[in-house]
Amino acid sequence: MKRALVLVGVGVGLGTALSLSPLVHGRSPRIDADVTPPAATSQDVASTPVETPTDVAIASPEPHPSSYDPMRSFAPLFDAVSPAVLAIEIEGKSEPSAELQQIPPEFRRFFDPRGFEAVPTHGEGSGFVISADGLVLTNNHVVENATRITARFADGRTAPATVLGTDEHLDIALLRLDSPGPWPFVALGDSTEARVGDWVVAVGNPLGLGTTVTAGIISGKGRALGHDVYDDFLQTDAAINPGNSGGPLFSLDGKVIGINTAIINGANTVGFSIPINLVQGVVDDLETKGHVARGFIGVRPVAGPDGTGAVIAQIYDDTPAKKAGLQAGDLITRIDDVAVKDPGQLVRAIGTHNPGEQVVLEVVRGDKTLSMPVELAERPGDDAMPQDGAVPKLGLALGALSDPAAKELGLQYGVPVNDVTKGSPADGRVRKGDIILSVNQWPVATAEQVVELVDRSRSNVLLEILRDGRNVVVNVALN
Repeated sequence: MKRALVLVGVGVGLGTALSLSPLVHGRSPRIDADVTPPAATSQDVASTPVETPTDVAIASPEPHPSSYDPMRSFAPLFDAVSPAVLAIEIEGKSEPSAELQQIPPEFRRFFDPRGFEAVPTHGEGSGFVISADGLVLTNNHVVENATRITARFADGRTAPATVLGTDEHLDIALLRLDSPGPWPFVALGDSTEARVGDWVVAVGNPLGLGTTVTAGIISGKGRALGHDVYDDFLQTDAAINPGNSGGPLFSLDGKVIGINTAIINGANTVGFSIPINLVQGVVDDLETKGHVARGFIGVRPVAGPDGTGAVIAQIYDDTPAKKAGLQAGDLITRIDDVAVKDPGQLVRAIGTHNPGEQVVLEVVRGDKTLSMPVELAERPGDDAMPQDGAVPKLGLALGALSDPAAKELGLQYGVPVNDVTKGSPADGRVRKGDIILSVNQWPVATAEQVVELVDRSRSNVLLEILRDGRNVVVNVALN
């Protein structure tokens, strides 16, 4: 059974699929801290009082205690951070459906004319201020398609906000409050130091109720939900509901370690947050460029023969990989000093570098191990990426498996998946980098064969897939 992933904004952007991408280069955005108290963990919170957060701008005139015991109450932490957490109210317009737009004008008189018009929509989400001059972080899916954004603070103050930049892959947006500050703000922590089992506190605006706090633990790290090659979530059992999207997930020292983003529909206390370390390095790009500039080498990688590394299935023309002398069938095992575990990690690792930087790839070619320097280009937008064979019914873009790549993987046939359309039937079931071996138990060697077999299917498609060195079978229901 397919588990539906629900983005937890309310209203505008709910149909947007999840996209994420780690970037860890660049400065931390305008966070000034005179004191950095040690983070308490789940193992020592009972015996060691945690210092009250001191690098959070406090709006309350009442002084807070110098320490607090989270096993007794999270109230001191909430009092310290809540002035910087805001509800984001959205006004926008919904566009007519793609299906209706394809109807020729001469036939539209047979349909309800309201279906061809953009209609006003309203939505709500959460966000938090990260600088005294009013920079705000939230989810991209909260503000996507918004024509007007209003930030509402817990004390009732409101301020209009403007989108400075967005990133669909990471699903983040950077806003600026359009009213003069200074504004209360919170500090960004280090999500890499968070451990499974650590206490966390979520603050946001669930269901439009207003500022709300919930607590739980980190239930898992490095969660990939299959919506994007950049997936890398923190999992938490702190209650997250529609309207919490874009709100902060705090460690016990009052620093943000995640941005609450999604839940699994029908599951209890299974929520997902974007690790804040993946966000900090892109704030500069969002503020100055409006988008994130990521490194790019220009290859289509698939999993290595033993499930580790990344085999180059395809190299695009006029790209850094081509210029550096990489070849289809090469097995990439390291980038600089970091081992490459799978194709997704290769893309993420390349993406953490800026265009123009040089990386050194360790490549296995036949019985030789080579060190190959590559100067990175800027990753093009999705619309500018090379086009592949399309399977509209599933929402897949397919490529071709080169002979060297097939030999390296020990395959006689197969069709690599180059992209998965967000919100499509295959979204969440099939992943970028998978290799389709058969469709409805028929072996396939080309994208055309996949399209033909899928078109014959009425309700479900059974795919045999090579993923991370293992054969898996996926049943995709056609919409």
